[in-house]
Amino acid sequence: MIIIKNFLPKKIFFVYFIFFAFTFKPSLIKGQTKFQNRNYYNSFDSIVGLNNIGIYEGILYQDKYRGKDGNHKFYKDTDFIKGEIIYKNLPFYNIEMKYDLFNDIIIVHPPSQSQFYAIQLPNEKIDEFIIEKHHFIKITGKFEMFFNKYTSGFYEFLYKNDRLKLFKKNRKIRKERTGEYFGYSVFLDKNEYLIKKEDEYYKIKSKKYLIKLFPNLKKEIKHFYSSNKHLLKSDKDTFMINLIKHISHLIIDSQTAP
Repeated sequence: MIIIKNFLPKKIFFVYFIFFAFTFKPSLIKGQTKFQNRNYYNSFDSIVGLNNIGIYEGILYQDKYRGKDGNHKFYKDTDFIKGEIIYKNLPFYNIEMKYDLFNDIIIVHPPSQSQFYAIQLPNEKIDEFIIEKHHFIKITGKFEMFFNKYTSGFYEFLYKNDRLKLFKKNRKIRKERTGEYFGYSVFLDKNEYLIKKEDEYYKIKSKKYLIKLFPNLKKEIKHFYSSNKHLLKSDKDTFMINLIKHISHLIIDSQTAP
């Protein structure tokens, strides 16, 4: 195992931090999220240098499994994709990264390095990230009510309102196959959906669990499933988003009815 650490001396980093703290007025960043402060942090990165900003530290990544025919374990693509990440409570932009769904880890590629050089970031230092315009947050140690177990890992934020939040756990499982000359791995999707309701988390594996969560809406939920069978098969994410929106509207209507 090779541990990679950043190369910026703490004293130099501190000097630049003080410089930016006094150069940019607090009013420019007050009330914004860390991802929204893109110009502020990009200016800092351009001075310090992307190779030395502290994110390129971790374990040198090596892929252990041989794939075949384009099948892979990554989110969207095997190539590095530019994304955004909150790492050690700080935002970084235009980071070349990949999301390994089998191991649930983030891999980054430092600029000026070989395309085969990659670093696995420690999960405990990552709060959230955006890749291909999809927003992921880390959920750690939250109790899941239906299956009586703790939930942790990176979850995609699909939808939220004042009452409900919908998350997707993008996951891949590995199957070993035997080829003519060598063995290889096949990675299959094994995605899950998670609903947060009144600060509690519920894994939704089927229509049955949604009805269990919203027993007063049993008829409406069954009707939605029967009326949207094609969407359920072709685009389950959109199906789930529309379903949760529909349930939210039904809850509001029931609460405002005379």
